[in-house]
Amino acid sequence: MDVVGAIRSLNLFDVLVVFFVCVFFLAGFVQGTLRRLIGLAILVVAILFASTFVIRWARGWGSTGRNIRRNTRPCWRSGPASS
Repeated sequence: MDVVGAIRSLNLFDVLVVFFVCVFFLAGFVQGTLRRLIGLAILVVAILFASTFVIRWARGWGSTGRNIRRNTRPCWRSGPASS
């Protein structure tokens, strides 16, 4: 088969079809790569968001790391809580 002859016998429509097929293949490849990167970024954000809640839960949800109920008296003592 003569490759040079086959290339020379192509008309404008054939060249445009091959060009558009190549362009859409590259566009699909780029779209898939971007979707994968966005998915990984969302996963990282979700893990960081969840880890902050775990750390806050372990510290008692206080902004300084102290327990929220630090000014209350134990339930076995009677009387009002002192401030």
